[in-house]
Amino acid sequence: MKLDFLDRVARLLYGRLVGRNARVPRDHEAALTRRAMRPTLTVLTMVRNEAGLIRESMRHLCALFDRVIVIDHLSNDGTYEFLLELRKLRGEISVLRFDEPAYYQAEIMTWSFQNLIDPTLDDWVFCLDADEFLPFASRSALLQELERFSHAPVISMRWQNLVPRDLRSDAVIGATFLRPSRAANLHKVAFQPRLLPQRRIRISEGNHSLNYADGRRRPLPPTPAFDLYHVPLRSCSQIEAKVRQGLQGYRRMGAMRGKDHGSHWESIERVLQTTGLTESVAIDMAARYGQQLTHPLGTSFESLLEQGFVELRLDVAAACDEDWPRVVARRPMDSHGPTIEQRPRSIDRDRLVMTEAVGTVRFAAR
Repeated sequence: MKLDFLDRVARLLYGRLVGRNARVPRDHEAALTRRAMRPTLTVLTMVRNEAGLIRESMRHLCALFDRVIVIDHLSNDGTYEFLLELRKLRGEISVLRFDEPAYYQAEIMTWSFQNLIDPTLDDWVFCLDADEFLPFASRSALLQELERFSHAPVISMRWQNLVPRDLRSDAVIGATFLRPSRAANLHKVAFQPRLLPQRRIRISEGNHSLNYADGRRRPLPPTPAFDLYHVPLRSCSQIEAKVRQGLQGYRRMGAMRGKDHGSHWESIERVLQTTGLTESVAIDMAARYGQQLTHPLGTSFESLLEQGFVELRLDVAAACDEDWPRVVARRPMDSHGPTIEQRPRSIDRDRLVMTEAVGTVRFAAR
């Protein structure tokens, strides 16, 4: 630490002494030129049982990003097999597998950032879920918008929770939704690794912030940027499966689970147990996603339009998928695994390992 500090002081004094005669090293100059001409965009995404959506998500990400790093979390519905086949066709895709049943998203995303991201190569890094879509029709449009934030270490993108017009389909790209008049309070983040402070950084649960990895977990203040299209609830059957899966993952975290982690799933579960899932309830859930749900619950498309929602056709960037493999979807099985009492009470974040031959990320128990 002392040597790092002295090195920074020496560089500062040297720069002041030589003034305008100081020359930028050639490799650094080349890197700056490359960045200005064509920045490298990278996305980290963690998925589980997204057979109905994974093709749409990959089309979108492959159209925008140079590197697509996917961590599959024990999918058993055809998602993982599709990703392995797609990886053979698309060189920008990397696929890893996380084989711990509990939902340690923050640990996995932080590990991926620390081990898979190179600040000298990755200019922008986005942390997105499969149901999140950037509001751009092309990569060039995204790059043009990012130019406005060239000096921002971290940017935030607020959720636009979209309500599907067709609750019997998983269609997203080109489908019609209702968009609220104002974005939700929750946001996701993207960042420029080379601009981050020289200390350990942790990605929060849900990818909602970048935090200093100290005892207080203070967030790095983000610069507000553009909104993000979010389509978490798309059909009645998908809602029930998503709630069940989400609750299982959080409950298996045991003592590692934060106080508010998964509270939205518990809120939805209480509604399902009390009133059941009708179309009007599903519409209301989608419109109020991320909020604590209270009774009575239920609304209609007409009511949302009266509240200021507007129709939106989701025309976002999408790669051609004519030669892509089919998603052979199957009904996911509940892999209960060990009970909470059998799971390790804590994990060693510094001993996460990835076995490259099988593409598996594992936790080492303390």
